[in-house]
Amino acid sequence: MLSVTLLLCAQQFVGDWTYSGPHTDAAEISAIEKVIVEGIAVEGFTPLKAEGFWGTFNVAQDVGKEAAQALAFYQHKIVAEKDVVLHVRMGSDDGIKVWLNGELLLSHSIDRGLNPSEEHIALPLISGENQLAIGVMNTGGAWSFSINRETSANPIKVDRAIRKGANWLIQNQLVDGSWGYHNSAYRNGATSLAVYTLLSCGVSPQSAAIQKGLSYISATYPEKTYSAGSQLMALAELNDSRYYEQMEIIASDLISWQERNGMWAYPGGHWDLSCTQFAILGLRAAAGIGIHVPAKVWRDAIEGILLCAVQFNGKSRPTITGQPTITGFNYYPNYTPGGTLSMTAAAVASLEICRQQLGGKYPQKIRKHVQKAASEGMAWMTQNFTVAQNFGFSSQHYYTLYGIERVGAVHDITHFGEHDWYNNGAGFLVDGQHNDGYWPSDIASLPDTLYSLLFLKRATASAAITGENDVSTGNEVVSEDVEGRLRLHVNNGDPAVMWTSLPAGAKSDSVSYFIKRGGNSLWQKIGTSSATKFALSHRLAEPGKWLVKAECTIGGEMVNSTDVTYFFVPNLGPNDTGYGDDAFENLIPACRPSYEVSSSSADYFNGDKLFDGHHWTRWLTNHNDKNPEFTISLRRTAKATRLLFSHTYTAPANCTGAARPGEVAVYVNKEEEPFIIPINPDQTQKTIYTFSDPVRIKKLRVVVTKVIDGTLGSSSIGFSEVELQR
Repeated sequence: MLSVTLLLCAQQFVGDWTYSGPHTDAAEISAIEKVIVEGIAVEGFTPLKAEGFWGTFNVAQDVGKEAAQALAFYQHKIVAEKDVVLHVRMGSDDGIKVWLNGELLLSHSIDRGLNPSEEHIALPLISGENQLAIGVMNTGGAWSFSINRETSANPIKVDRAIRKGANWLIQNQLVDGSWGYHNSAYRNGATSLAVYTLLSCGVSPQSAAIQKGLSYISATYPEKTYSAGSQLMALAELNDSRYYEQMEIIASDLISWQERNGMWAYPGGHWDLSCTQFAILGLRAAAGIGIHVPAKVWRDAIEGILLCAVQFNGKSRPTITGQPTITGFNYYPNYTPGGTLSMTAAAVASLEICRQQLGGKYPQKIRKHVQKAASEGMAWMTQNFTVAQNFGFSSQHYYTLYGIERVGAVHDITHFGEHDWYNNGAGFLVDGQHNDGYWPSDIASLPDTLYSLLFLKRATASAAITGENDVSTGNEVVSEDVEGRLRLHVNNGDPAVMWTSLPAGAKSDSVSYFIKRGGNSLWQKIGTSSATKFALSHRLAEPGKWLVKAECTIGGEMVNSTDVTYFFVPNLGPNDTGYGDDAFENLIPACRPSYEVSSSSADYFNGDKLFDGHHWTRWLTNHNDKNPEFTISLRRTAKATRLLFSHTYTAPANCTGAARPGEVAVYVNKEEEPFIIPINPDQTQKTIYTFSDPVRIKKLRVVVTKVIDGTLGSSSIGFSEVELQR
């Protein structure tokens, strides 16, 4: 075997990687690990002809198969000229163990996909030879790991991730201005946090998304701690005097919900540190615009937070042995055996916020306890720091990242020990973002996307940036860069502005642009431009998903771009801020309704979804229902002047030109002659029909008579909400 040596500063990576596996026998694995912990190379490993020390390694390919519930080992020699710490970032699919000179530095048993910036490890090399060993676990399917030099977060990539994430939020806002997540239990919570996040990301307060969100959260006061704290943060970030009175009432409510021990519950149920930190964040935001928060609130909160301190010698880094116990913090006392990273971050940040709000003026009897708890909490976070998980607990990964951001911001620190918290977290988030803009990459999660964006924007420390740094400015989608083809750019906005760059050295007099809704529809030409950069401005007919392409003639041959997927979100319309309180105006739920439907495609698409107050649920027919209709019967008479219909999918991201009702016949009570009502084809708008006189309604039968972009009996159609209003 030829020896290959790569030089990097004071380290030499000697020879090749060698590997062994797959291993499924526990005794066999134990025998290999027994040699590894002695700090020497394991004999009998197979040389891996890789291009170098750094990179991504396909374990399944190396060992010859994708073995489930198996382990593979890799090892490599590193020679250092002197004692030095080598910082690396790693990822694995699935779990991973890392040893250096026999010492276990990382052990993370998990089922996950590969993110090359998930684990950030400091390798303490000693002068001379060092033996690095890696164990990669596979629960099934793909099997790989990566190791790369630690790098600083690329500001361009971070900015792009923020823009993509903010656009995903805007594209997924519902017709009533909400984002739908947990609306039943926390009506204003997720929407307030989304508004706060978008403002923090630089979205203009005058944008449709912000105005619609404000309309929704202003329709009623929050009744839960999470919601109240989030709404105060959103309105403080907005900093509009028209909302100060609303903030004063919410702050007063939140203060009144504080428990006698200084903590907050939902309210109701057991108090906990998570609710408490959202209360503290909200009250901090309120105090920041001049709302009075009594000093007693902050003093009591400090004493309550200290109740959640636990003694726990965290061992996420087994190099730390024999050290005194360090104080971590728990959700509430004895909730888990030891502290968790998310709750320790919540405590450390909250204690500092309380201290700052008090100006350092709080009882001497607890001053030492606070200083000790804060300092040991920070030490616990340093000892157990990771951006790969919520150490000490099995969930709330992205919530933990936001917690780390809060601690870094309120304490104005860049590192936890040797861990550069922002660079580590930003690298993980940029590498782990789905191409559509959400987090995590495998399934869209509204709260995880919000926490990720707040981390990337360092929102706790910074104010919203608007105007020249509006997230929509210069924000575009671009076609693939394919040699010999056009490069199409479409800027987000209303109207959309598109322009094209030609292949190097090519010339053309003009470029034509085409759009279509979906794969089976025909391309429509929308215009031709010979202006600078062949720019064209065009307002699309309806919100939602569109395909766009560009074409021109170069040297007598037709050349085009690859297709661009573009989501059109229009500017604020005349009715957009009028839907936020519709759920409270709907007479149907209070009139003890029952329903009958011609069909439903599944139990969760049944007729009860027509009046449940949510635009994220819906009634959908079977696709072969040739006579789609529903009947709502009321035990109590409703006196109504307006009838409203909302499409099945109202977020721009889900407006794809799919089949939907285009006209309905409405039979009221026992009337034989129906009202014929055309349905607004714009899925982001409600259809509002006003009766000539108030009507007393006990029974409402609605028959779909026409379909847009489909035919009766061949498409699944329906509505998300039907409303009767006074």
